[in-house]
Amino acid sequence: MKTRTNKQNKALHLMFDQVAQELNNHGITLQMALQGLEVDVTSVNVKDMFRSIAMAKFNVTSTAELDTKQIQECYEEMVRHFAKLGIEIVFPNFTQTEEYLNTFN
Repeated sequence: MKTRTNKQNKALHLMFDQVAQELNNHGITLQMALQGLEVDVTSVNVKDMFRSIAMAKFNVTSTAELDTKQIQECYEEMVRHFAKLGIEIVFPNFTQTEEYLNTFN
């Protein structure tokens, strides 16, 4: 996969700034802007959700900063949230984790 160029990166960030300014000029909050936005779920945005929980609970910017107890607490928050949607989340056991890791060999 080819990564974006420096010019594309600068243009992308300029667009982010312009959209933010335009939304703010019209009094549109982030919640209003996201209302109705539908995006397929990926492992990346699930990790972003988990990271958001960690940031809110423990003021960390990376999941690598969490200790085992904090990971459990973030996981429980995520489980509680998805349970409201009728989704059951089960933390992978050792065998499942080992099988997953073996797929990278």
